[in-house]
Amino acid sequence: MKVYRKSISVSAAVVASTIFLAASAAAFIVHTNDTLYLSWSGESNVSYKVEHKLEMDGIAWSNASPAIIGTGEMVLHPVTNSVGEPFPKQAFFRLDKNYPDAAGSSIQDMLTPVFYSALTNAPFRAEVNRFAYYAGREQFHHPLENPAGEVPSFSAPGWGEFGATKPVRGDPQSYHPASDLYVSSGETNVQLYAAHSGVISVYRDADKYRHYLAISKDLVDVDGVVVGKLSTLYAHIDLDLDEADGLLMNGQTVAKGDLVSQNLYSGTMGGPHLHFEIRYYRAADTGEEEFYGGPLYSEPSSGPWLYGYWDPQVGYGFAHPGNHGLVF
Repeated sequence: MKVYRKSISVSAAVVASTIFLAASAAAFIVHTNDTLYLSWSGESNVSYKVEHKLEMDGIAWSNASPAIIGTGEMVLHPVTNSVGEPFPKQAFFRLDKNYPDAAGSSIQDMLTPVFYSALTNAPFRAEVNRFAYYAGREQFHHPLENPAGEVPSFSAPGWGEFGATKPVRGDPQSYHPASDLYVSSGETNVQLYAAHSGVISVYRDADKYRHYLAISKDLVDVDGVVVGKLSTLYAHIDLDLDEADGLLMNGQTVAKGDLVSQNLYSGTMGGPHLHFEIRYYRAADTGEEEFYGGPLYSEPSSGPWLYGYWDPQVGYGFAHPGNHGLVF
């Protein structure tokens, strides 16, 4: 929810023209000879409600008008004079946005129980919807695609697909929140590339993963506000061999498509493979927290994910690679 304000001095020289005055990166105050407007460029599938008043006092906001508009379409919300009244030299506008429901997407995210248990109009649900909207705009580079556009032969077995069921930490069943990619016949010398831009952190001796690296980036909305973090994990790699090859990635900033690793760990259970995992974090999270799996977390899963456990205070959940244009 944003409040915009402009005070405008009107003279005979300008009342006949339309003047655009920037109120933020995303919205403008516009005036003509008898009307003040709030104008903004619409985003696809977002519902807007705009209200106004002439003074910031106890008077209620007026002229609420929900609307769904097309991408880039300009909206003008007016404050018009009654006949005989002086030109309104200032106005206060309040703009509220409602993003599509993340639970209704064609490709389900593995969202936390906090999302599913929240009422439709609850602030947390709206927060996740906003994050999912902007996260979905991130189209990924295939992690196996080299600079020449070539992808080696690989397979993603059914039990290693996103959402596959498998035992985890003694639980009778849990959903696999990632994709397992096997290159050729157990190849270990495999070049891996950044799915998106961000900063790399590397981890050793991690539970479930042994060695992995994570590429993390802040996601921002149209106003430049950080709405959450996107973190993509490359697990079951061999950091020791990477570093012996001179590939020192910890703390490095990478662009989409940059080389990030070139060695899979030969001793991984089930054979060498890339465990490719996409995590959604809240804006206040560090982007490194664990938030799912086993009795360490007491909150049972919800929605389409019937097994597994969550920390209800951390993260938004996991993402299907299809949310970001990848097909495995």
